[in-house]
Amino acid sequence: MARSKRIVVKVGTSSVFDERRALNREILQCLVSDIACLWDRGKEVILVASGAMAMGGEHGDSTLIAAARGQHMLMSEYAVLFGQHGISVGQMLVTRDNFVSAEHSVRFSETIATATRENTLMIVNENDAIANMGQVTFGENDALAVAVSIACSAGLMVFISYRNSNVAGRGGWSAKSAALSEAKRNGINTGIIDIRADRHALLGLLRSRGELHA
Repeated sequence: MARSKRIVVKVGTSSVFDERRALNREILQCLVSDIACLWDRGKEVILVASGAMAMGGEHGDSTLIAAARGQHMLMSEYAVLFGQHGISVGQMLVTRDNFVSAEHSVRFSETIATATRENTLMIVNENDAIANMGQVTFGENDALAVAVSIACSAGLMVFISYRNSNVAGRGGWSAKSAALSEAKRNGINTGIIDIRADRHALLGLLRSRGELHA
């Protein structure tokens, strides 16, 4: 298997938030540490990060307001943790309209490449606050991760999910299976791991596939 230069990592809400919807900073710190290790070894990692609604939904507001507030809060967490490894982070809030043409995809890929050269890891999420304003939405981040992977010609897409969660509906196992199949049809290697069971499963996956030396 050819080594993947560009890797899309999609982290699900249930992987870094507990059943009370509280952020598990220990798990998040382990994930960031592993991604930083990949970054230092020349991998161009793009993070599709769920959890904004969980992060911002503490005050009984609408889901759109919770998402808008949570995006800032979640990015702040990532900025601090990646900063400890000397890596800057940037945010890309997108809608499906940003992936409708080859021109859009090229621009997206060029932005990722420029950010990488400037030691900035891009964190991508759907712009939930405006995505429902008459637009066709992704609906969940599994489909978004596939769109990102295709647009930036990723060699590998990894889903991080909590296998023991009662996942149903939006972002459920059927959605994950469909997303993984779509990525494979587009020539993208895929993997799915559980970092609540193994804190360093991301590095383990890449080592098992010959992407990294032990």
